[in-house]
Amino acid sequence: MLVCRENLEGLSKVPLRVLMSKEELESLLRSLHDNLGHFSFQTIWSWIKVRFWRPHLFAEVKHFVFSCVQCQRFLMVKPQYSFDGRSSISGLFHCWQLDYLGPFPVSENGNRYVLSFVEVLSGYP
Repeated sequence: MLVCRENLEGLSKVPLRVLMSKEELESLLRSLHDNLGHFSFQTIWSWIKVRFWRPHLFAEVKHFVFSCVQCQRFLMVKPQYSFDGRSSISGLFHCWQLDYLGPFPVSENGNRYVLSFVEVLSGYP
């Protein structure tokens, strides 16, 4: 195991990091990303950057995570909403959100779905 410093200025402030080969990095990334739940690039990078070093480490980690087939398949783009402070909701019980879940295995009462109602202003279910 080799340890290195990327910067020789202020030696006491620069932590020692393990120098990794490309094969070691790929093995580590498979363990961290693939086997532990497909964490985001930012999560993986924040853990790796303080412990390991190799040329172009940032780019290699980013490429690995963003080229993950499972992550690409289940990537959900979250809509970006903006709120300008105006609302048509005039008070409690003015607006409700409805959602349904199912089908589930049939219950003892013969039910297969769940209906969920949430009052929008308070968030009370």
